[in-house]
Amino acid sequence: MKTSRFLLICLLALVTCAKPPPPKKVVIEDAPPDPTGQAKKMLKDAYDAIEALEPEKLDKLMNDDVTVFGLGPNDYFTTPGAVLEHLRTELLPYGLRGDKLKVIYSKPRIGLADGDRSAWLHDLPRFERVRQGRPSQYWSPRITAHLVRSGKETWAVDMVHVSLGFPDTDLYAAGSEKKLIPPAEVAPKVGPDSEQLIGLTKRMLEDIAVKVDRVSDLDAVALLGTDQADVFEGGKAFKDLVKPQLAQIKKSNTFVYKIDGGPRSKLAPRGKSGWVAATVRLTVGAGKKARTLVPFRALWIFAEEKGVWNLVSDHQSLGLKPDQRAATKEEDLPKSVDVPDAGPPAPVPSDGGLIR
Repeated sequence: MKTSRFLLICLLALVTCAKPPPPKKVVIEDAPPDPTGQAKKMLKDAYDAIEALEPEKLDKLMNDDVTVFGLGPNDYFTTPGAVLEHLRTELLPYGLRGDKLKVIYSKPRIGLADGDRSAWLHDLPRFERVRQGRPSQYWSPRITAHLVRSGKETWAVDMVHVSLGFPDTDLYAAGSEKKLIPPAEVAPKVGPDSEQLIGLTKRMLEDIAVKVDRVSDLDAVALLGTDQADVFEGGKAFKDLVKPQLAQIKKSNTFVYKIDGGPRSKLAPRGKSGWVAATVRLTVGAGKKARTLVPFRALWIFAEEKGVWNLVSDHQSLGLKPDQRAATKEEDLPKSVDVPDAGPPAPVPSDGGLIR
């Protein structure tokens, strides 16, 4: 009997004793979005739209006031609608012929402005045109762009420059002015507080030493000249190569550069990066031997670094007719998507080249 009562008391104690509180639910907050990864995704979405021959999908990737330089002399656009209409016209023959476009190589470099609310990128992709019953064609465009945040996890471009290189030997050849078409005039438009960028751009055109001094040290820097070989990536590497030769370059320089159309300029909403776009007229020589070449287009992108504006992207190109857009030989394509065949560092051209 006593044993039964003892068991009953123990059972009552277990039933009536306070229950331990339930374990707290552990909430793991999502990691903040990776802005560089988002910018790369935006670029991939753009490539996917082109591969699908559906340019309308690019609309959401562009700001309402986007500015675009394209391959042709007249390819200058300042609204998404104009860009999309042009791309529809360009891509229509592919669909009619049953051809396909494929991006077979891409390795973009992304630079983030202070605060991660604006950015810039450059890419040197390879496109393959797959043709029915005929060998594929390959193209090596150069792409630079300035990006701004369009939401917490998305980017949009407000300036894009797409080009193909053109040989310096043809540009400087006698009579090239009769074969090349001047690019469409860039309408002047100075965005709020962007006058300083225009002033710096003009000083760089007047004095190569200013340009070399104001190139950022970042790896995401890109300098692209009008020739196919005028490609240099990495700001510090560029300056390390050019500075020892700067005195000789200035001594032998017989080029005069002047903004011919524009400029068009804009700062990012947070004011930590911005760009200047224009056409530039190049005069070679002096006096009776002076010769003015066909103007080229230029896009300069700047980023603020410790209170100073530095150059992070310089992209120059000629507007090319379809028959002037040279295809890339298959043997010159990168050997791997992951390991590009970069080759040796680009030389410093004696004729101005990429450091115009």
